[in-house]
Amino acid sequence: MENKKMKILITGNLGYVGPVVENYLIKKIKKAQITGLDTFFFKNNLVNFNNKTQIYDDIRNIKKISLKQFDAIIHLAAVSNDPIGNKFENATKNINYEASTILLKEAIKNNVKKFVFASSCSIYGFNDGSIKNENSTVYPLTEYARSKVNFEKFAKKINLKKTQVTCLRFPTACGMSPNLRLDLVINDFVFSAINKKKIKILSDGTPWRPIIHVKDMAKAIEWSLKRKNIKKSEPLCINVGLNTNNFKVIDMALKIKKKIKGISVSVNKKKMIDKRSYQVSFDWFLKLAPKKFHPTYTIDKIITDLTFGIKKYENVRNRKFHEYFRLHEIQKLIDQNKINKLLRWK
Repeated sequence: MENKKMKILITGNLGYVGPVVENYLIKKIKKAQITGLDTFFFKNNLVNFNNKTQIYDDIRNIKKISLKQFDAIIHLAAVSNDPIGNKFENATKNINYEASTILLKEAIKNNVKKFVFASSCSIYGFNDGSIKNENSTVYPLTEYARSKVNFEKFAKKINLKKTQVTCLRFPTACGMSPNLRLDLVINDFVFSAINKKKIKILSDGTPWRPIIHVKDMAKAIEWSLKRKNIKKSEPLCINVGLNTNNFKVIDMALKIKKKIKGISVSVNKKKMIDKRSYQVSFDWFLKLAPKKFHPTYTIDKIITDLTFGIKKYENVRNRKFHEYFRLHEIQKLIDQNKINKLLRWK
């Protein structure tokens, strides 16, 4: 496939992760021909990104789009976090699970060779003291996490024929992007440290979270497009990240405090304990993937990247904090009567 044009469809390419993935793949796969598919809910936040071939549509309308032309599909489109998923449960199930299964069925029917699904480490859900690997019991606590588990189950059940499926279980994403989000823990903390000189932790700070830079996510996606079949492990559902990037939330804040001087950190000890807490092992990915695809962004490097990016772009620093929260932007579109509660354009 590398000797001819690789035609790739990226769903959700105008979100937080998509532009980083697209820019990365254009550099790494010289004959890549990329088409994006996105509803473009978050256009107000997008800077310095222009995709030549773009479809503006809802992933739920995928049957209208011919997939015969594509060698690979990178499926990022989703209701992207727990607050939105909890408020719009039906839409989350509709988009993250039902539309995703239709997309996979259409991909198989049209002989798409590679299908890469952005899954999540949030499927492990609850910290029982063990470090989670691919054989651990999943314990999804939210509609978002359940949608990821259910899609993986579907992919294992259906006849994939000649379509190779990779479900990448990503940690909490972080780092600079042409479409920045601040409803992600590290991004939130660094922005607050720079702009407000304080980090306010809404929980008691004890939950564990693994983190991954968006550029390292892009590397794992490149590996998925190039990997060979692994017998008895197809579809491949695998944790992607660095073992050293598992942190308690409070420790993330304290790392930032060391790097950005003169800030305060507070926790909310009265807040109900956040049950979403998990440490994850990434040993299998680090064994399977060649070293050039391994994550390289440590927490210190992530903080440096965010600090530089936020300070560099005046439009990021000067906009209101909540404008980079996906739930806020979705609610604004509903209030403006532009989309309905099923998250469809009117």
